[in-house]
Parts: sequence; structure tokens; C-alpha cells
Amino acid sequence: MDEASDVLPAELPVESRKRRTLSRHRTTSLNSLPKHRTSNLRTRASITSMKSVGSETERAEIIAPIPRRHLLQVSQSLHWLRLDASSEGEWSNRGPTSVSPVSASSVGSVFPNSRAGNRLSSFSALMEHERTAAGASSTLDARALVPVDDQANHGAGRRWVRWMHRHNMKNWVVPSAIAASTLVKWCIGFGTYSGHGTPPMFGDYEAQRHWMELTIHLPVNEWYTYDLQYWGLDYPPLTAYVSWLCGKVGSSLEPSWFALETSRGIETSGSKLFMRSSVLILDVLVYVSALYTFVHAWQGTRSSRKRHAALVTLLFHPALLLIDFGLTLLAINSFAAGHDLLGAVFFVLSLGFKQMALYYAPAIGSYLIGKCIYLGPVHGTRLFLRLALTTILAFVIIFAPLLPPFSSLSTIAAPITRIFPFGRGLFEDKVANFWCFTNVLALKWKRMFAGREGVLIKASAGLTALGFLPAVVVLIFGGYKTRLQTGNKNGSANGSTSVAHTVPPTPTPFLPLLPYALLTCSISFFLFSFQVHEKTILVPLLPLTLLLSGAAPTDDVFSWGALGNNVGVFSMWPLLKKDGLELQYFAMLLLWNRLIGHNPFKLHYGSFVGLVSSVVYPAIGALHMLELIVAPPARYPDLFPVLNVLISTPVFGLIWLWSIKRSVEVSWAMSGLPGKRGKGEGGSSSTPVTPLRSTFRRSPTVETVRGEMTHMRAGLLTGDYNQAIAISIQSSHRYLTKLLAERAICRSQTPHMSFLPSELILCVLENGYYTPWWTRLSGPPGPNYKLLKACALVCRTWSGPAQSMLFRSMIHITIYNIHKFLAALLSSAARGRALGDCVRMLEISISVGGRNGCSQDDFANLLLACPRVYQLCLNIIGKLELEEKTLKKLSVAGRRLKALELFFWEPESPIITFHLLGVWPNIEFLHIGSNSPVVGDAGELAQRKGAELCLYELQFQNYLPPEAITWLLASSTNSLRILDLGWHLIEQHVDIFAPHAPQLRSLRIACCDGYSAHLKLLRMCTALEELVLYEIPQYRPLVPDLPPTIECFSFTSSPEFSLRLQAVIGAVDALPNLKVVTCRNDDAQPKLAEYDLEVLEAKCRVKGVEVVISDMPPRGEDPVRVKRFPRTRSVSNFAEMS
Repeated sequence: MDEASDVLPAELPVESRKRRTLSRHRTTSLNSLPKHRTSNLRTRASITSMKSVGSETERAEIIAPIPRRHLLQVSQSLHWLRLDASSEGEWSNRGPTSVSPVSASSVGSVFPNSRAGNRLSSFSALMEHERTAAGASSTLDARALVPVDDQANHGAGRRWVRWMHRHNMKNWVVPSAIAASTLVKWCIGFGTYSGHGTPPMFGDYEAQRHWMELTIHLPVNEWYTYDLQYWGLDYPPLTAYVSWLCGKVGSSLEPSWFALETSRGIETSGSKLFMRSSVLILDVLVYVSALYTFVHAWQGTRSSRKRHAALVTLLFHPALLLIDFGLTLLAINSFAAGHDLLGAVFFVLSLGFKQMALYYAPAIGSYLIGKCIYLGPVHGTRLFLRLALTTILAFVIIFAPLLPPFSSLSTIAAPITRIFPFGRGLFEDKVANFWCFTNVLALKWKRMFAGREGVLIKASAGLTALGFLPAVVVLIFGGYKTRLQTGNKNGSANGSTSVAHTVPPTPTPFLPLLPYALLTCSISFFLFSFQVHEKTILVPLLPLTLLLSGAAPTDDVFSWGALGNNVGVFSMWPLLKKDGLELQYFAMLLLWNRLIGHNPFKLHYGSFVGLVSSVVYPAIGALHMLELIVAPPARYPDLFPVLNVLISTPVFGLIWLWSIKRSVEVSWAMSGLPGKRGKGEGGSSSTPVTPLRSTFRRSPTVETVRGEMTHMRAGLLTGDYNQAIAISIQSSHRYLTKLLAERAICRSQTPHMSFLPSELILCVLENGYYTPWWTRLSGPPGPNYKLLKACALVCRTWSGPAQSMLFRSMIHITIYNIHKFLAALLSSAARGRALGDCVRMLEISISVGGRNGCSQDDFANLLLACPRVYQLCLNIIGKLELEEKTLKKLSVAGRRLKALELFFWEPESPIITFHLLGVWPNIEFLHIGSNSPVVGDAGELAQRKGAELCLYELQFQNYLPPEAITWLLASSTNSLRILDLGWHLIEQHVDIFAPHAPQLRSLRIACCDGYSAHLKLLRMCTALEELVLYEIPQYRPLVPDLPPTIECFSFTSSPEFSLRLQAVIGAVDALPNLKVVTCRNDDAQPKLAEYDLEVLEAKCRVKGVEVVISDMPPRGEDPVRVKRFPRTRSVSNFAEMS
């Protein structure tokens, strides 16, 4: 399951794999589903609550919750539908967008004010809430329908979180995860470290300890000038203040640890214990708390289980365990809550702690400038001045001890020189960035510009600026574009200064661009800036990992995030190896990939990132193996670090390009691409991003609604479902808005749209109901889950019909998921019945003892929980005999059952056929797909009374003996209308079918080329309306044997169809009542050639006959009575099944 989608679609039946879309198919009337047209849905207490305030009917309705996308996936929100300003405000509280386009202040929060609001913002969470209130013991988890293989792909972290939640230990997930991650960090600390036991300089550990030493013993004006050759302080002042605090605490415990000069190189167990403890304590206080806040701020609308899984992903990331990003995270969280001034303060603190935070500065600054533009001249200017004053004041406070009157003015030059070491050279060691990469390949930059370092500094600055320029442009343009869309030209996000002070402030609609912009800017600095260290890759890994935490395992964001993080850690391998951290390197990589469910050793060819991963991961493995068994030559001692650079740098470059691409895509989702705009209702209107032109820009009337529906139907037939949904919502909203305004229903407020025209809804659902046939062992294809999931999230009026369609077909019910599905149906009385009432088709496997399929009790209980089941596909494994108690339950459960499909996978079970047809005498559509007799031998049948079935349709997929057919058709002489024979007839079969032939309306036979039994039966069908041939004869014409009453003629494509084409054309000429010719493409056979199709269409055009090319075979149709052939799958059929 897509994990990024946290609302209803994630809880719905698993989407079966599809092969092709229908190239042509027929549709039925839009007025075919009156039941859903006038459904009374329950009202809500408020637009942000799922709490019901009553129901107009006693029947429970399935209502889609108000969907709220978390900010990392807001690109999947209603903004994709490209509504203009006149409708966007109306939909901001209804559609699946999680950010409101109205914002008038720089403080506040976009997120619900209560935890209950977050808990009930997803369908599964709402069901769990109702189950808890009812005191039930079972938990709703409609994901039980996901195959076991898909669930196994989830990482160990998600499985652990799920296990904790199911065992009522959800409150312990966060403490346990924090404790476990802290323990892992402590274990990492037991390894060696940089400079361990290597005098005279020792290493980075000694640098940190030495800074504590000099800050507690020297005055502030000497911190950046004292003995610079021995680990001189080169971090901003906030780091020095933290070192001073830690030094004071440590000195109070043991003064010798930080004695001036005499303590250099000290590595006692006590001093190391204190240093490690100080890191862990500050890590929990700042970084871990910032991660926790991030998960709840940016993913607050997700279920607690998914938030916990995201937190585990972030806590155990191997690279981010090595450096502190807490202050930057707190700044990002503040921006997400709308507290821009507080976010600016946190970012200044981040800059004051580590100068590498400057990598994020262009993105942060552009976002704040974009928000100032978005707020308009009045409020935007006010926010800009506040931000400028706050930022300057924060910097002054941080550098105050180094400024007059506390120090001389020249003192400030020392820390600046130390913080920005331009004198160290273009790059350090073998770092995987552009300069080192090109230096290895061809260009020796240091040699080419020896003595002219200034040129290199300018070149690196120019390339860096060029690299992050797209992120800056996208953010600033996002502010400008969204301001135009919301009509915010009067200095207020909602166009009213009076409302600006009363509405709780929210973040800008383009806030989801910020993580991508942070990634673009930081990786641009890493690739192109001056003096980059290997550890600097950790800076772009932060936003990349934050994006990964909110993505589903099947999303490209997840794949790029996992690849970038793994390669980022790999790029630090030479540094980690030098410090003796080989074991920690491999252990943490394996642990983290296992936790998130990513398998680097599995090859992926379905996407570009999969292809890149399939090349990069083997290269990494080969380099590690080569380094293990081969020593580098004396001439090239840095061979392996250079190869590391050659592998890592292209990946970082691709991630940089991907981040720009994603920024553009998300920007498009937020505000659309640049284009012409014109004024209209609500302040502005815009040209839709879809290629179809909307007539509602001129005159929204009933006629234009119908015209819009025609465009929408065209879009659906070509597969552009998002386009059709966008037009339907946009058209209906504008039409109703004008209608309400003209009738003066709402004179004192903006017209409010409470429903959508049912014809528009049914147009989308009807077209979306058609699904291409895929090769399956049994059962008909289900609805188009992808489209219906999207429809269920549009609004309440859409959710009822769309959810009913989604729950219409429940396939692949096996021993692995039936208990969870039953728990979902029985979790609460009202909603469980509502879910079960929607099910019309069930496919279930049943076996002896429930070993390879469901048990008898589970099978019966499932049918009881779905009382309106119309069609049952039963896969029988083994020789099964139903118990008496099971038969009693089935007699009650299957009262509405009309269609039964039986498939036997092992030696036949005759007795179960007697049982099922005995308890369900109302079966009208029977499909038997056994490879052997399933009703019994002649002796058994002679002892039993004929079946009391009045069959309307009978399908035999394989040969059945005459005795079995006689028994089945004993009571169907006057009712049988459709006969489907998937095998070659014999004369005895013809004699059995002879009494039924004159009433047959549709005959489907395997072959009529030289088989006299087929031809004899065909001549008997004097009232035949439809003929389906699974194979066209090659050497004889069809004309003499075809009844003239045939209106629909269908055949399956076959090899060398050109040789059989004349037979079809002859039939078209000879049949006077022919109206439709259907060619059904079979995956096992070649498709109809273009030339043959043109010849056939030309002949049919002359006769006025319609030609239909379809991928759906006859056995994929809905089992309903036919008024007119050909029969298909449609919403009207679904209404009949109801």
C-alpha cells in the first residue's frame, strides 16, 4: 500500500494489477443510478470534525472523512484540480488539501487544535475511535486485504510500530524508540574516534574537548586567536557558548579534564564518559525533540501509527546520528506552524551554532520573502520589517560578547576569518563534489589556478548560486502566484483586514516547497561551494530524510531518499574507515535499511531511480569487496577514495536535478504553471492546466454543463481520469454558485455549494467502473480502484457512491486476511453493517480444515457480515463436505445471492455442489470452471432429484458429462437465456440443450469449424440475439448457419485473421438485424491487424453497423439480466445488483 496516503484509499480493498485499458467500449445512461442521486448523508457539526449530529435516515451511510494531506504530500491535494479563486475558498475546507489558501499573519498553526482532530482525520483512526468507544476487542484494519507479500515489504520499524499499536502499547512507542536510538548511539560511541591515541594533535574528539578547555579559562576576545595551530576554535559563537557550559559542568566534576594546556590529549575513561554523555543529553534535548515536533507538525494529519513509523525512520538514520540539526529542524517546524518570527530566531541560532547552516539560508530566505509577497503590500511589508529586526537582533545577541563595548571592534574579524577559511583551498581530501570529481577526471583546478585562488572562489560562488537559483525562483514565484490566485491584493491573505486579526494564522500554501528547496540549496552548496568536507553531505541528507519519512515505500521520493542516504553514508566511508568505524558503518546501514523496509540488493527496473540504484549498489558492493582483497598500488595510494568519489558524485548530481524537478512539480500542484490570467468572480480566474477548454469561463448554464460532461467523458475514455474529475468539480461548482446567486438564496454571504450534480458524479463513476481484463484464474475484474479512491476524497456527495463502488468487489479473500476483514466489518455495529452492505461480489478460497484457504466457519461468517452479496466466486481446494451448522448459516446468508462461480483446484468435490445449490435455489447465473465432473457420477445423480434452479445463464468452462448437465437444467427449461460452452459439444449435449435452444438469446461456443454438433445447436436457436464465437472458422462460411435474428456478433482475434475475415464480412452482409460487431482482443492471440480492422469498419459503415474493439471477454461481464445485447459492466448493472 501507498503509506504516504493516510486517508480512505489506504483502507480500501487492494487494487488488482491491470494490464491494458479498454480501447473502445460502450456506456449506459447517466440516469441509471437513482439510488445514489438522492442519498441523504449525515451532516457534521463542523467542517473540521467527523462528529455526527444526527441522521435523516435510519440506515447508516458511509461518509468519507474530511481528508487532510500532510504537508510532505500536499502535492496530491485538491490543488492538482486547479480550482480558481472563486472556488478554492469553498473547497479549502472540503477537498483533500491540507493547507488553507487564506493566511493573514505570520503566527499560528495550520494543524488542528486538538489531538482528537488529528486522530479522527483518517478513516482507520475514526473506526478505531468508534471501536474503542463501543468497547469492542477487535480493531479495524481494512489493510488486511493487502496481500501478505505486500505487507512483508514494510520495514521492520513499521511492523514493530504496528505490533505495539495492536497490543495497546502505542503510548510506549515514542519512549521506546528514543531509548533504543539513544542506546544505539551509546554503542556507537564505544568504537574508536578521530585521533584516538595519535599524538600530538589527536583528533576531532580532542578539538571538542579543547574548546571546552579554552572557553572556561580564557576571556571571550581570545577564544578565536589563542594557539590556532592546536585546534583553534573555528565554529560560530553559539558553539563556543555550549562548549563553555559543558566545560563548566565537567570542570566541576573533575578539574583535570579541562585544565589549561596540561589537559591536552587526555583520554581517561571518566573524561570520555562525560563527553559522550553530554552529546547524548544535548541530542535528546534538542535534536530528538525537534524530530518529534517535526513529525507532529508536518505529518500531524496522519495516523499515530504512521507518525511513529516516520519518527523511527528519522531516529535511526545512520548519517544523522553523527551531527546535530535540532535548531534547523525547530526553525522548519516553526514555519510549518506559521510562527515565522520564532522560526527566524531558531535559524539564526542554527547559524550561530554551525556555519554549515548557511547551506539552507537561500531556501529559508526565499520562503520568507515569498510569504511577504503572498501577504500583500501591507501585511507583507510589516512581516518583512519584523523579520529583519528579529534576525538582526538575534545575530547581535549571539555576537554581543565580541562587539563593543565588551570587546574591541577588531575582535569580530577573528571569528569571521576562522568560520570562513578561504585559505584552506578549493576542497579538502577526496570529497564527492563537482570540483574533486572533475579534478580526478581531467581538470586540475589547483594547478591551473595556482596563485589565483580568488578566481576559484568566484567560480565556486557563481556555480553555487546558479545551482540553488531554481529553488529561490520557485519559492518566490510561489508566493506571487498564490497571492494572485487567492485575490490577495489588498494586503491580506483573505482580502479583509478585519478578518486577518480574527482568523487563526496559517502557513502559506507553498510551504510544501520548502523541504525540496532546502534539499536543492544544500546539495548545490555541497557540490559547487568552496572548501567542502566529506561530512558536509550530512547537510543535504537532512531534508532528503525528512521527505523520505513522509513517503510511501512505493513512491519515488522514498526511493531517491533511500538511495541518497545510502550513498551519502558510503561517501563518508574513507573518513569512517580512517577513524576505525567500519563495524558501525555496516551495522547502521543494515539496521536502518531493515527498519525502513528498503532492500538495496533487490534490483528495480520499473523507474529511472530503480535503474540508477541497480547500477550504483552493485558498484558500491564491488568497491568494498575490491578494497577488502586488493591493496592499492603504491603509485595510487588514494585509488579507493577516488573511486568512491566517482561513484558518489553522479548520484548527488542526479538528486540535485531531481529536487529541482520535484520543486517544479509541487509548485505546479500548488499554483499552476505560468499563463495568462483574467479577472472574474472572486478576484481572478485562471486557465486550467488540463488541455481541455472549459466553456464555463463564459456562461455556466445547464447547456454548458452538458457540454462540459461531453469533454469529461472524452477525457475518461482516453484514460485521463484526473482531467475529467477536475473539469466535473470545476464545472459543477461554478454552475451551482451562479445558480444560487441568481436565486438570491444566500444574499448576505458567499453562495455555499452543499452538493454536486449527480449526473456529473455518475459520469465519472460510470466511466471509471470499466476496467481492462487481466489474466486471472477466476472471478471477474473489479472496479478501477485508483479512480474511485480519488473520487471518494472529493467531498461527501462523492464519497457515498464511490465508496459503495470500492466495496462492491472484494477479491482474494484468503486465510491470510479474512479474520482482519471480518474484524473490520464487525468493529462497530452501524459502520460495520454499512461496510458489509456495500459488498456485492466476493471471491474467496475455501479448503478442508482451512489449511490452504478459509475455514467453513469463516466462510459462513463472512457471508453473514455481507448480507447483500449478489455474486460469489468460490475457489474450492480439496474434497470438501460442508457441515450442518455451516449449511444453516449459508441458507440465511445467501438469500440475495444470484450469481455463483465454482472453481475446483484439486480432485472434485461432488457433494459440495449438491450442498450449495441446495441451500441457494435462487441462483440464476451459474459458472462452473472445473476440469472434471463436479456434480457426481450417473449413479449419484439418479438417486437425487434434479436441481431446483431456474437458471438464466449457464457457463461451462470445461467438459461436463451429459448426466451432470441434465441434472443442472432440470428446472430451467423456460428460464435459460444465455448459454456459454467453453468446450466442444457432442451429440448427446445437443439433445439436452434442444428443449432450451428456442428460448436462448445468447449463445457462446468455442468453435464451429467442422463440428456438426455446434452447427446443429446453432440452427435450433431461432430467437438468438447474440452470438459469440471464440474462434472464427477458417475454411467455411458462417452465413448458412446463422439465425437471421442476431443483432450482436462477437468474435475473438486469432492468428491469420485475414484468412477468416471473409467469413465475418459475409456474416455482416447476411444478417439483416445486425447492429453491433465486437472484436475481443485475447492476450494469448495477436490483436486485429490495422488493415483488417479498416476493411471490417468500412463494410460495417456501409451497413450501419457499429464496430467495437474491446479487451473484455464475455466472462468478464456483470451477471445481470439483459434488456439489450451486448452486455457489459456498468453502474446501471450495479444498481440492479443492489
